[in-house]
Amino acid sequence: MSKGDQMRLQSLSRLRPRPAGVIAVVALSVALGGTAAATGYHVLSGAQGAPVYAVYNDSGKSVPPTDNSFHTLATDTIPSAGNYWAVGKVSVSDSSSNPARALCTLTARSGSGAADFDTSVATVDAASGTNGSANQATIPLEVVHHFSGRGTIKLACQQNGTSGGGATLNYSYIKIIATKASSLSNRAVTH
Repeated sequence: MSKGDQMRLQSLSRLRPRPAGVIAVVALSVALGGTAAATGYHVLSGAQGAPVYAVYNDSGKSVPPTDNSFHTLATDTIPSAGNYWAVGKVSVSDSSSNPARALCTLTARSGSGAADFDTSVATVDAASGTNGSANQATIPLEVVHHFSGRGTIKLACQQNGTSGGGATLNYSYIKIIATKASSLSNRAVTH
């Protein structure tokens, strides 16, 4: 093999995807789902070997039909300053005979500074079938934030826009995963 061929192979091997990069791309694709990706884009670097902070609550919380307030379902604590990318997910089911809308937010904040957040809404049909089985929707969320110090990332949901007297919503399989990055670029897409 010539010296030129060896140099080309070495150059190509540097372009090979790293495990952390592959995981980040897959997680972003899953978290963003359908149209959320159309509103902007984020560029992160330095994810390989970076700290990852994750919390989950699979059993979740049930909210009665008369309760339309926001409920914090999970909080991920970020221990130190830096740039972070976080994805969140919650499964919402309706076990009542009335349809409902669930409004969820993922909010990142350090100290008393400004927050970055993502919001998503899902319509959940009323329970169906003769056994009253619940209908379900999965809500993906993502946020990027520069933490000036210790902070939190919170996932909260509320019943928003009910019909027929309200619905009983059940939140489960709640997840927040935050990854620290050495650099972060967060720009809105204008087209």
